[in-house]
Amino acid sequence: MHRLALSLILYWLVLNVNGANKIYYYQEKEDKHLTTVNEANFKPLKEKIYQGTDNGCFWFIIQADPTLGNQLLTIPHTHISRAKLFKNGVEIRPLDATRHISFDLKNNEKKNQYLLWINCVKEANIPISILPKNTYIQKEGNQRLIIGLYYGVVLSVIIFNLFSFFNYRNITYLYYVFMLVSLALTMSYRDGMSMLFIGNTTMNEKIEPLYHLCVGVSGAVFATNYVRLNHHLPKLQYVGVPAIGISFLFYFCYLFTNNFILFIITEIAILVALTIYWGACAYLYKKSVYAKVFTIGYGLILILAYDFYISSHVGLHVLDLTTNQFRIGSIVEMVVFTYAIIYQGKILANENKKMRLLVSKYADKVLKLKSALGDSSSTDAKLIVEFGLSHREFDILKSIAAGKTNKEIGEEFSISTNTVKFHIRNIYEKLNINSRKEATHKYMVSK
Repeated sequence: MHRLALSLILYWLVLNVNGANKIYYYQEKEDKHLTTVNEANFKPLKEKIYQGTDNGCFWFIIQADPTLGNQLLTIPHTHISRAKLFKNGVEIRPLDATRHISFDLKNNEKKNQYLLWINCVKEANIPISILPKNTYIQKEGNQRLIIGLYYGVVLSVIIFNLFSFFNYRNITYLYYVFMLVSLALTMSYRDGMSMLFIGNTTMNEKIEPLYHLCVGVSGAVFATNYVRLNHHLPKLQYVGVPAIGISFLFYFCYLFTNNFILFIITEIAILVALTIYWGACAYLYKKSVYAKVFTIGYGLILILAYDFYISSHVGLHVLDLTTNQFRIGSIVEMVVFTYAIIYQGKILANENKKMRLLVSKYADKVLKLKSALGDSSSTDAKLIVEFGLSHREFDILKSIAAGKTNKEIGEEFSISTNTVKFHIRNIYEKLNINSRKEATHKYMVSK
């Protein structure tokens, strides 16, 4: 309740502070010099800019309210990497060690007018937040706490799966770890962690699709191994692998051209490749319990990914997911798949245990037969194993084949005639015969 109340207070502060600060904007397709900016072209900013591919350069006039004291201007979007702030024609340096581009607004004069320049090389999605320093610090602290908890959960799941791999020796756990790491890297970019650690560089602009490609590859490998797609749908590789290859092709084209349309196509190609593997699992929904789990577990995060990564690029309002909401969907997916892999591991472990018991029983039986037969030939062993004869029954069968009578057999093995007859009845039953002639034939054929 305390956290909810705090969030409502912060939200109220944001609304009131941004209401006190007046913002005007002007869009142009080309990058112009500061001296060419004409204030007459500006119009009031009523809501955040959300124009998709209608990008380019944007100028903002910010009239800060001096009664609010020192404030921080933040552009909380990871795709905004090129921004400059001017006051009285002098450029103000952005703050260091921040997750998003931020500037310090020192409102100690009667006139506090700033000129903000933003170059949207990707989608035109520009949220501008102006908060008092204390409010910003508190809000940022709460957000970093949420981010820390999320990566704590991810790390715990990764460690658990690594431990399970070393315990069960099931390679599926490693493939899932690869996918988890890829998803974590993707989220780290959206959280602004790349900006925090890599800095506002060209590399930071190019690295996001690479993380997504890792998700595509790891997702395809995990699905193939977990659901055994190569066994159920061997021809799928002729569709899935080229789809991933096309994603890489568009990514390299984007690297060299920096064309935003190629960036969007790369993102779509990755999601299409993942959809192909998801569709294959959906096709096997009724044939495999693992396909059922994958279809349900991965379907949710895939739908969210289409909205989260594509809608804003083209300026569509569909679900309008926040990073925290997508993060929750990611955690649900982790829980589902971790449970599913544990379930699969237990089944495989039980199957391996049964197989080891069968092998062990067979090995014991073979050892007993070898011990009982001594120097007997391998064909003798085969006859005993095939019909389940005891050592004594086999010896009597050989004597019958040699033409000996019941009395002669009894004297040979020092047993009574009735005992000989008892063994002969068992031999007839096991060999499914009715006479000494058939017994002799059975023995000779086995030789």
